[in-house]
Amino acid sequence: MRPTVPKLPPNCCCMTKRAIAAASIWCSSKNSGMCSRIAFQLNPQSLFLTVSVCFEALYMSCVIVSAKKLIGRIEPPPYKSEVIRLLILAGLCGIRPAEFVHLPNNCGEDIKNAVIAVNEAFFNTDAESGKVSPLSVHVGESATLLRLLLPSLLRRHSRVRFFAGSTLLERNFDEFKSCLGCRIERHSEFIEFSRRAEHLPLYSCSAAESSQFASGMLILLASETLSGSQNEFFELEITNPSSRPYIELTLDVIRRFGCRIEPNDKSRYHLAHGTLRPPFGFPSAAVYSYDCSYAANFVAANALGSEVCLPPPLNGEKKQADFAIRKFVFKDNIDISNSPDLFPILCILSCGKIGDTIIAGTARLRGKESDRVNAMLECIRSLGGSAECGENNIIIHGTGTLCGGTVDSFHDHRIVMAAAIASLICSNPVVIRGFEAVNKSAPQFFNDFQTLGGTVIEYVR
Repeated sequence: MRPTVPKLPPNCCCMTKRAIAAASIWCSSKNSGMCSRIAFQLNPQSLFLTVSVCFEALYMSCVIVSAKKLIGRIEPPPYKSEVIRLLILAGLCGIRPAEFVHLPNNCGEDIKNAVIAVNEAFFNTDAESGKVSPLSVHVGESATLLRLLLPSLLRRHSRVRFFAGSTLLERNFDEFKSCLGCRIERHSEFIEFSRRAEHLPLYSCSAAESSQFASGMLILLASETLSGSQNEFFELEITNPSSRPYIELTLDVIRRFGCRIEPNDKSRYHLAHGTLRPPFGFPSAAVYSYDCSYAANFVAANALGSEVCLPPPLNGEKKQADFAIRKFVFKDNIDISNSPDLFPILCILSCGKIGDTIIAGTARLRGKESDRVNAMLECIRSLGGSAECGENNIIIHGTGTLCGGTVDSFHDHRIVMAAAIASLICSNPVVIRGFEAVNKSAPQFFNDFQTLGGTVIEYVR
């Protein structure tokens, strides 16, 4: 299929007209299955844009973006970490997702998968009666969803299968073995967990790589109150806690459902009082925050000269780990131990200032949706920047500008958004391969980018 070309203005130069026509015919002859959607206004860069996208589109889906300044107002999507926790706690209390959490249309795939997974996990009558074994739950590419659900589901079912995307199936889940002693079997489309028989009075889990599984164990501790037997209660020791704001978020959501979990000391948690129940005010819809990790991209854009208006942050937003973007802007030394999701956009922001920036706390980023450290190192260099990484940091040699070029998303939604914001400081457009990864958390990102004045050319194979 020939790419759709916008109507050209009368003053368009002959070279641009010929380039667009030739590129369109050439792509059509090379790849009849390619479809496209083009949305841009011609400017001196149009020749580069058109020819570049034709070559890129032959190999994989890509998007070409460029912008000099973003201006306008946006509404960030729901804070997925909070919404997923609300859905799981509600499911444990017998509340279906549709009864409790009213979601807008701009939800990412992770939240949509959470709605499906909670219905499968807690409202499958055959599974609850024991007629179906193992329990099957679909989680897409959401490691958060899998880690938060697993402890509670293994308490209810001897075997649980999580059907997941290929990237998630490759992730490391050794913390489940060491804490729960469960058996793990990997298959091409799912990963199966089998529990051990005994119930321990004390569990210990490391949160050095991720706090998500520790949060799943805290949810399990709260759910034990549903049994009515104090013999089921246990203490949870969380060692090497990283991303403490996410553990605090879990404790806060659990409190909304009537339970209070407190630490005996800095690392050992126990049930202080309360029983898991529907939250105060139910059946009124749950209140949740907007996603500060999404907003962080536009906070960075504003630091680079844009004028994007965001909703005023309330208490829920200010508690989020990624609200810290505001204090990290143009700092020479940054520790992201508690805010790992800010890493991609902070790398771009560091390229936008003159001088070196050291971003520390990067070691555990190698186990995210991608190896984010090496992925961003390659991204920076592909755009003409300079950086080097150590065992637990990256040093970015900022010059204030980048050249532009082609970057790979590495199937990482946050890298897609960061690369698009990078176009603000690039002298040439940015080509992002595998841009669909953005749908994991923010399918509306490129619509927002265009609404704010950015240029977007999208090719989908």
